[in-house]
Amino acid sequence: MFRHLNIKVQLFLIATILLVSVGLVSAVIYDARASKQLRQEIQKEVFYSTQIARAFIEDLNLPLDNFAYDPMCDRVATFASVRMTIIAEDGHLVGDSRLNEAELRQADNHNDRPEVIEAKVSGVGFSTRYSETLEIELLYVAVPFETQQGRGIVRLAVPASQLQTELNHQRQTLIIVLGIGFVLVIAFSFFLAHLLAKQLSHIASRASRLARGMPVGQISKPRAQNSLEKIQFDIDMLLDELALQRDRLDSVLQTMVEGVVAIKVDGTIQVINDAAAAFFDQNVAIPGAIFANISPSAQLVELTEELEAEEVATTELTLQGPPSRSLRAYARLGRLGDTVLVLQDITSLRQLERMRTDFISNVSHELRTPTAVIRANAETLVNGAMFDEEGPRFLNAILRNSDRLSRIISDLLALSQIESGQRSFETTAIELHSSVEDVIEDLQLSSPKTLIKNEIKKSVKVWGDLGALDQVLVNLLENATKYAGNSQIIVRAHLANASRIRVEIVDHGPGIDKEHRTRIFERFYRINKSRSRALGGTGLGLSIVKHLTAQMTGKVGLEPNKPSGCIFWFELPNCSSI
Repeated sequence: MFRHLNIKVQLFLIATILLVSVGLVSAVIYDARASKQLRQEIQKEVFYSTQIARAFIEDLNLPLDNFAYDPMCDRVATFASVRMTIIAEDGHLVGDSRLNEAELRQADNHNDRPEVIEAKVSGVGFSTRYSETLEIELLYVAVPFETQQGRGIVRLAVPASQLQTELNHQRQTLIIVLGIGFVLVIAFSFFLAHLLAKQLSHIASRASRLARGMPVGQISKPRAQNSLEKIQFDIDMLLDELALQRDRLDSVLQTMVEGVVAIKVDGTIQVINDAAAAFFDQNVAIPGAIFANISPSAQLVELTEELEAEEVATTELTLQGPPSRSLRAYARLGRLGDTVLVLQDITSLRQLERMRTDFISNVSHELRTPTAVIRANAETLVNGAMFDEEGPRFLNAILRNSDRLSRIISDLLALSQIESGQRSFETTAIELHSSVEDVIEDLQLSSPKTLIKNEIKKSVKVWGDLGALDQVLVNLLENATKYAGNSQIIVRAHLANASRIRVEIVDHGPGIDKEHRTRIFERFYRINKSRSRALGGTGLGLSIVKHLTAQMTGKVGLEPNKPSGCIFWFELPNCSSI
């Protein structure tokens, strides 16, 4: 289109069209944003006025059934140049700056107004719509209020024409600025075209001299062309390399278990990976946020603010839950003043440490008692009581406590083998009725008075390890016979669901209080320690039951029996459903 024009005019027109296009697009975008911002500012001003009106209403505490607020609406509207309406909770008007008392009585119910509905739901309502009462378009803002007389909605409105007036004023100013800008653009385009035309003419002259075989100095067409291509190639390679490094860094950060946060000098978050974001409030827009404002702990803020150059600081802290989590934080200040924070979740580590400490304490306590009894009785015998009348009693005490010590050690070894995976499990189909009968027969040999009733049908079969199942049944039934007294114990089974069989051991003993039920399967946990030791318990039987059942892909639990007693249960895979 511009071929018949010289290069200077072509460049001038192209530059002018581009700059004018950019200016027009910018003006359109600015106008849209200005319109939106102006609307938001007017809404904000009306909202603040509505908040003040609500405070006045709640302070006055006037009745809501006799239009007592109508004079107040008139005064506020005159002072603030707005329309003010007070709406009772049932939707009828109790005051309006544009309506008298008679018109208020005849006004429509306002509970269907959009701003009223939104205010009741979210605490503030906005809408712009045509008012049938005033026959003009209004911008409404409504907020709820509550007094001793009742609840309601206070609503303020301003004419939408006010917004249009402000917009027209801004657009007039914008047109003037654009006019001045266009003049400057034309001048700049002319200068730019002249400058580029001069440079291009110089290059064209050198190219023409080259084509005619004339010397052109150190610059030649091939060298210029190669330099431009090389620059473009180098830039592309550099950008590709930067993009690759960025992707690699992002991949490394997102796959790290530790949380990583990079904080700029101004305190805003520059980079954060998913592991770190999990410790922050998920409703906060973390990228670009100020770290001090969204940090989950004041200790982290102090750690990052007290760093010195090239220094690495560390601290441990606990984030309150639920769930509560323990963190170890490392912070390092870079040379440019930015800070890198690394967050390591050590909750599991601290839990394991507490479990280890509790376990050692419990084992020590459990072993100390029989060991002390054996030592005391042995010393008594050594000191001359061997042939006294009390000698057999001391020997029986040694035997009894050595048996108890042996049981504790055996249970500890069994539990250790289960947890470490040293015990092998062979899954097979097991007939529950016969397994229960075998265990009951063995128990009745040692406790003939034990009353155990087997209600499991012979057709019921489960998948599991026979030895493990026998141990589970022995531990649960022994536990029931110890604490159920002379009451009958019932063993029954039913379908927990289509794929599992639930086996229940029901007793009518004293039962277990609710606060103990969640911990009854812990190691060495006893409700009544003295009674448990007197009955020969080690405190590990139920823990062994839990771990054996888990190894057979089952689960175990406890429920209260009515009117008294307990129901210990465990579930195993149903043989017929697999």
